Parts: sequence; structure tokens; C-alpha cells
Amino acid sequence: GNNERFREKDLRQSKIDSIVQEYEERLSQTDVLELMITAKQCGIVTDELLNEANELADHNPENFMCQFAALAIAEEYIRQGGTDYSNVMKIINRYNEGIIDRYSESVQVAQEKTYVARLLIDIGKINEGCEVLEEAYSYEPLEETADYLLFCYNTQDDGEKILALVRDLENRGIVSRETLFYGAVGNLYIGDVMNSLQYGTKLTERVTDKTNTEKEKDMEYLNGYLGYLLIDNEYVRDIWGEAVVEELSEEEWNYVRTCPFLEASILAVDSIYNSGDYDKALTQLEIMDGEVPELSKVKYYQGAVYCALEEYEKAIENLKQCLQIDATNLQAAYTLAKCYENMGQYDLALNQCESILQQLNQKREVIDSYGVYEETEIMYENMKQKVGCTNG
Repeated sequence: GNNERFREKDLRQSKIDSIVQEYEERLSQTDVLELMITAKQCGIVTDELLNEANELADHNPENFMCQFAALAIAEEYIRQGGTDYSNVMKIINRYNEGIIDRYSESVQVAQEKTYVARLLIDIGKINEGCEVLEEAYSYEPLEETADYLLFCYNTQDDGEKILALVRDLENRGIVSRETLFYGAVGNLYIGDVMNSLQYGTKLTERVTDKTNTEKEKDMEYLNGYLGYLLIDNEYVRDIWGEAVVEELSEEEWNYVRTCPFLEASILAVDSIYNSGDYDKALTQLEIMDGEVPELSKVKYYQGAVYCALEEYEKAIENLKQCLQIDATNLQAAYTLAKCYENMGQYDLALNQCESILQQLNQKREVIDSYGVYEETEIMYENMKQKVGCTNG
């Protein structure tokens, strides 16, 4: 969970380091300074040190530095995988109660409350964190606050609140991967599949934009949405009652089959395939094949995986199906030729190579997009020799 990722050998002390460095000369309270320096020197924030921080903050409710120091120590305690949440909650709640009195500007209140809410979320207190975030957003509608709120609403399965917040962000001109992802998911919650797909398509446009410098992160969100919609029906069924994908109308399915974000799911499979994890790739492809059986690239990758696994009969079956759907898929045609070659059926491999070269010679611009011309020529010459030897 959230705590597991903080159990690392290289314990991070940056928060405490920065506070000691910034406030060491300004701190008049010796006990606060000693506590912070102790936390810095110990490296590991123990239950005892956390308890000491809580007691110090409790005895000095009006002392801002006591509250701030205790919160910094609590945060590091959470990062290091501590489990004494009773003291953590006392420190967080005490700090949160003093935020409004401490800061005069609404944006500062929103920032501090968002910080507090993030800590609550980190220890699994989603509902409590959500309440603090809603209060923070009422002071200043910060995008960071909205992102955490969308996460909380999604955890609470609340599609109406997700969409209300997405609309508010859109009205303020904020269209990010978070708004697109949660817009897509939120519409699934309320059963509006077509609107969901439209958000998914917009998210795909970010992924396929060559000028996008955050493509990898956008791809994570897109894959997450594809998981909701296409890949894991059981999960969809658990949340929405019945599998949404089984209830799509013919019009909706036609949109799904042609909309560009399916291409992005293929990119994900391509990444798995190129990593050599053929079993995982095959599992994903089999699920997708059940949903969109006429998608030619699903058939191609199934054939490519089976070819890599040396299950040539299955590979040939899928590759032929791919070419029946899309005869211009020269990657599939070349892989089919490789299957024939590996099975010793050199005459079929030769015929396949001749067909590929004929297509490429008729439409030269395809060469660059598929990159199979040179490899096909090499195989073609080899197959001519082998067929000649066999016939001789």
C-alpha cells in the first residue's frame, strides 16, 4: 500500500533537514530545536520520538514551531512506514485546527490544508482527507487540491462528485490528464459510456501528441482507463453492478472499435511484447480479443507472440486472420513468412515474401512506416536458394 513504498534503506530526511537548516537560528524554544535535531541525528523516527513530538505540541498549542516541527516528524514517520497512527492523527488534527488562525491569505490556507489532507490519505484516512480537501478547495480552488479530491471521490465510487469537480475545472480552463481520466471514469460510474469514451479519446490525443513531454505519465492514466473499460470486466462488474462493456449498444461498440485510444492499448501490449514477457502479453491480448475480435493488430500481436513461443500453427492462424481484416499489415505478412521458414515450408515463405515485395513496390511510402523491406528481400533470396535446393 502507500506505506510499503516508504520502507526503503535510504531513509529520506529532507523535510527535517530543511526545517532544521531554515529555522535553527530563528528558534528561541530550545526544546523544539533539540527535538528537530534529535530527529535529524537519529535518522529513524521511532514511536518514542513521535510520542515526544506529540506531547511537546500538545503542551504548546499556541506555538507555531512546535506544531510545525511535530507535523514534520509525523510526516517522516509515515514515510518510514510507522504504524502508530493514533499519535499521527493527534498531531495532524491539532495542526489542521490552527491553520485558519495562522494564515491570513486564502491560498495559504488551501495549501496547508491540502498538505494535511495528503498525509491523511497516506495513512489510509480517505474520508477524513476528503473532508479537509473540500474545505481547502472552498478557500482557494487549487489544481493540486482538485487532483487529490478527484482521487478521493474515485476511491469513494462517487461519480456525481467526480463529474461536478471536473466540470468546475473545465469551466476554469483546466484540462489536464487528471480531468480527462476522471471525466472518463466518472461517466462510467453514471453509465454514460459515450461521454466516457470521448474523454478517453481526448486523453489518447495527449499520448499521441509528438510534442508532449509528459507522454509516459499520460500513458499510465490512459492504461488505467483502459483497465476500467476494456481489460478487466470483473472489476467493472464489482463496482457498477454489471459489466458496462457487455451492455454497449451497437453504435457504442462501433465507436469503441474505431476510437483512437484503442491504439494506445496496443502500444501498451507492444511494450510488453518487446520486453519479452510473452505470457503477460498473451493474457492481455486474449482479453482484448474477447472484447474487440475484429481489431487486426490484436490478431497480429497474438500471432507474433505465438511465433516467438515457437507455436507456429497458432501463430499462422492468427496472422492469417489479421491479414483477412487488414491486408496492408506488412508486419503480419512478414511474421507469417518467418513462421513458414521456421517450419521448413520454404515455398510458402517464398510466396509470402513475393507478395510483400509486390505490395511495397506498388506503394513505396509503406516501406518507411513498416521497415520490413530490407528484411523481406534478404529472406526472399534465402528462400529462393532453399526452394531451389529442395527442388533439385
